[in-house]
Amino acid sequence: MDKINLLPDESEHDVRIRFFVDPLSLGMTLTGVLLLMVIYHRVLKTNG
Repeated sequence: MDKINLLPDESEHDVRIRFFVDPLSLGMTLTGVLLLMVIYHRVLKTNG
C-alpha cells in the first residue's frame, strides 16, 4: 500500500521538476548562445 501511495506523489514531483527545469534549461541555452554571439562579434571587431 505504501508503494502505491508513493507513486502518484513521485510522478507529480517529476512533473513539477520538469516544469521548473525546462524553462531554466531553455534560459541557460539562450543566454549561452547570446554570450557566444557577443563574444564572436567582439572577436570579429577586434580582428577586423
